[in-house]
Amino acid sequence: MTSAMDRMVVNAAIEKLITQTDDDGEGAKAVIAYGSRLKEQARVSFEYSSHTTTNGEEITGHSPDHSNLTIQDKEREKHIERTFGFTKERIGYFRLWKAHEGVLCFHHFWKSSFSTQPDQTGRPDEYILGYSEKSLTLQYLGIKRQKITFSFGFWITIQFFQNYLEPVYGTMPKANGRGFKIIIGR
Repeated sequence: MTSAMDRMVVNAAIEKLITQTDDDGEGAKAVIAYGSRLKEQARVSFEYSSHTTTNGEEITGHSPDHSNLTIQDKEREKHIERTFGFTKERIGYFRLWKAHEGVLCFHHFWKSSFSTQPDQTGRPDEYILGYSEKSLTLQYLGIKRQKITFSFGFWITIQFFQNYLEPVYGTMPKANGRGFKIIIGR
């Protein structure tokens, strides 16, 4: 079990990495020490989120001054977020998970949640941190980007994309990969 103090230290360390103010390398050490103990992501994993809005109930009653009245309750929003095959651990303002041995990933917590995204232009920057499994030292830090290569559909949209890493620190590995995502209801 981790303490709240550990999480605060790791949150501050991730902030230093993102803002590129980790001159002494202590921030990277704190993130790696914490993240290396996390459970590794499964080979097959997915993330699901949905957002529904329902009208509130109507209440009808009688008032001596206004005869019959009908009052509509407020709209109710429901947000569901699920993951399968991995656990994103909440660390202050961030979510942190272990992609596999030697690679940690993190992104802003509030930007990643459907209910708190500032806009609908896409997911937040996902940072990829590579470290040496033996010495637990930072090897590289990059931002995962996606370039949409082909997209089609109307109610169900299917997008094909190519991943690439934008370097922030160190020598990036070749991480170009292809994939697809299906967006229903946009």
